[in-house]
Amino acid sequence: MSPRKLTQLIIGVVLVMLFAVGCGAPAATPESPTPMPVPPTPTPVPPIPTQTPEPTGISISGVITNMEDVEVQYLAEDSYLQLVRLPDDGQLSFSTDDQGRLAYDSQLAQIQIPQDGAFTFQVENLESGAYLIAAQRLLASSLMMPLLVQDDLPVTFEIPQNVNLPLGIDLGEVTIPLPNP
Repeated sequence: MSPRKLTQLIIGVVLVMLFAVGCGAPAATPESPTPMPVPPTPTPVPPIPTQTPEPTGISISGVITNMEDVEVQYLAEDSYLQLVRLPDDGQLSFSTDDQGRLAYDSQLAQIQIPQDGAFTFQVENLESGAYLIAAQRLLASSLMMPLLVQDDLPVTFEIPQNVNLPLGIDLGEVTIPLPNP
């Protein structure tokens, strides 16, 4: 039996016992009708606090600051953010769909592009190496580098060998590069 249920049971038994010995109830006399028992008022039991699980794995977060511009012209319903491992030679392979929308080749975690720009990837583990985040399947084929950037350079982050978990990586404010008007 849970501690909460046991506490409720004990409180209920105590209240019933107090009521049974006549606390506060007038004695019945032959001339007066039998008094109706007043049910005990349950005492609220504070909820048992639940423990927040410790974070596990790797958390990668940031905020895309130009979401209004991206959302208006370039965001499709099936656009998404995806982790992409940067190859040792630095050359990313990609494909395009039948609409000419670019997507870098990756089998890693992907999430919807949030309307407010705040994103978080939660992964159990990643191999050591350099990574980027791509904005996959945006509407403009002229976006030749749909990678999250800071100061016009792709944002990369490194996962070290023998990483101690949990690991939190905050990329801060980033943008999706847009073509010049």
